Amino acid sequence: MNQVKRFVAAAVAGGLLCLPLLGRAEEQGEIRNGGITTMLKNRDYELVLKPTVVTVFIYQDEKPAATKGATGSITITQGDKKTTLPLQPVGTSAMEAKGSFGTGGKAAATITLSGRKPQDITWVLK
Repeated sequence: MNQVKRFVAAAVAGGLLCLPLLGRAEEQGEIRNGGITTMLKNRDYELVLKPTVVTVFIYQDEKPAATKGATGSITITQGDKKTTLPLQPVGTSAMEAKGSFGTGGKAAATITLSGRKPQDITWVLK
């Protein structure tokens, strides 16, 4: 009977230790601009698609990441239409491309922040 009590106590203690991790997972990937967020390592990439512009907001460790000097491209596939455009830094923590976009489909981008390795990001559009 003692072994059962020890096992239950250890299981409860282990579960309680995991609670902070669950809260952390909810904080990451936060939607700040009404878009779709993808997380990679310690960065969040939030894609906001409007009829004439696509914007990718970038956050590192939950703070806006500097996009000055960043390069990138984005490919948006909607039905049979596939559009690839260069991304340009805009503001302090976003990259943007102008075009004509519908709804739904998929998006894939490669973004290189200044002094960093390229990151490939994908989103499923609503």
